[in-house]
Amino acid sequence: MSDILAEICEKKRAHVENCKQAKPLSDLEREVRISPAPRGFYKRLKLHASNYGVAVIAEIKKASPSKGLIREDFSPADLARQYENGGASCLSVL
Repeated sequence: MSDILAEICEKKRAHVENCKQAKPLSDLEREVRISPAPRGFYKRLKLHASNYGVAVIAEIKKASPSKGLIREDFSPADLARQYENGGASCLSVL
């Protein structure tokens, strides 16, 4: 494995461990039970491809392992609304 991939994996392992300590599994399970149902990612892609000839998956992320911080004023909800208003078929939030 390349050095960058090993570094990414190690950072992710540490992050996951910190998350496990910060929020118990029972809390996550409760949040899943009360969260709204998925909107149908694949169905939406098919619909947009059929109606518009193309389906766009817009990506929302604050940073990347290789480039670092992409956007300091990161507001996923605001970005999601902007992408939806701009015609994105679906969103990928990282």
